[in-house]
Amino acid sequence: MVDSSFGVSGISVGILLPSSLAAIQAVCGSHRRATAVALMLFSGNVLGAGLGPVLTGAMSDALTLGFGTDALSFAMMLGTGLLLPISYCFFRSASYLPKDLEP
Repeated sequence: MVDSSFGVSGISVGILLPSSLAAIQAVCGSHRRATAVALMLFSGNVLGAGLGPVLTGAMSDALTLGFGTDALSFAMMLGTGLLLPISYCFFRSASYLPKDLEP
C-alpha cells in the first residue's frame, strides 16, 4: 500500500514541479526569474525535506497506539493525502495566470 502512495506522489511531483517552474518563469519578469525559481525551490526543500519527515514522525507517534507497527505506513499515506488539497490549489490558481503574465 505504501509503495502505491509513493508512486502517486512521484507522478504528482513529476507533473506539478515542471508546470510550476514554467508558470513562475512566465509570470516573473526577466530580471526576477532566477530569484523566483530559487525561492520556490528553497522553500519547497525547507518545507518538504525539513518539515516533512518531522511531521510524518509526529503523525506516526500519534498513530502508534491505534495501529501499532503499521503506524508509520499510515502516517506516510496521510502525508501523500496532502497532494489532493495541493492539486486543488494549483487548479484554482491557474485561472489567475493569464492576468499575471508579463510580456
